[in-house]
Amino acid sequence: TGLELQICCNVYWDGDKDAFNVSLRSNGRVNVATVAENHGGGGHPCASGFIYKGLLSDLFQPLN
Repeated sequence: TGLELQICCNVYWDGDKDAFNVSLRSNGRVNVATVAENHGGGGHPCASGFIYKGLLSDLFQPLN
């Protein structure tokens, strides 16, 4: 079996907020709004986001 991409995560540094803007996209198999809401953000099931204040290395721990 092959691996199918289910989430795309783009991270942008926002110096004005001293935080990372995290943009999540999904092909529909994963509800990224739930992931964003768990981190104080929100959006739609296939396109959501949140603001992350912390170390970039910590951001890439498993998102849930």
